[in-house]
Amino acid sequence: MIEYKYIQVKDAIKDWKEAIRIGAKPLLEDNIISDNYIEQMINNVIKMGPYIVIAENIAIPHARPEDGAYKSAISILKLRDKVKFGEERQVNTIIVLASANDEKHIETLKKISNVLSDKTNYNKLINTESVAEIYNIWNHKD
Repeated sequence: MIEYKYIQVKDAIKDWKEAIRIGAKPLLEDNIISDNYIEQMINNVIKMGPYIVIAENIAIPHARPEDGAYKSAISILKLRDKVKFGEERQVNTIIVLASANDEKHIETLKKISNVLSDKTNYNKLINTESVAEIYNIWNHKD
């Protein structure tokens, strides 16, 4: 479900905007998304608030396919120090979602939901600092 090269573990990040930019960088480098897609993810949070924080410690920034998603993929940025989204929401796991069309968007969200709804996976994800372990969680390998 996720390529190894799309997983990053970092220390402190200045703010949520930088977290989105860094989290999306592997997708940008592989021409899966455009710079505009990254800016739209940030603009969505500015306009609508931290709606992308879907659970404690987890945010899923995304934008519309027409904003510059050329292919469908996810990337993950795991932070050792949490970053604030809004006044109250703190996140250590950013899952950048790029979908080339609405059908792929729903399909990928279902896969993300399946992984995160498993308490063991969720707890491993928010507590690990290992790229290999994150990869295994998303690709169902132990």
